[in-house]
Amino acid sequence: MFVVSNAVGRPRGRRPVGRPRYRWINEMEKDLRELQVRDWVGTVRYRRKWRLLLSEPKAFGSLRHPN
Repeated sequence: MFVVSNAVGRPRGRRPVGRPRYRWINEMEKDLRELQVRDWVGTVRYRRKWRLLLSEPKAFGSLRHPN
């Protein structure tokens, strides 16, 4: 009976109204895609590689932010 009521019935709870919230990590992943970085988690582990990666867009002005 429980399985049937879950399959036929409505789900409980509420979904937030409007579009999904845009998080900081979404913006960061978008920027890293522009820099063509695939394994950013692995790059973050090595501080020198990460700093070098972050200095590239500053030198070329390739990433634009609305702020």
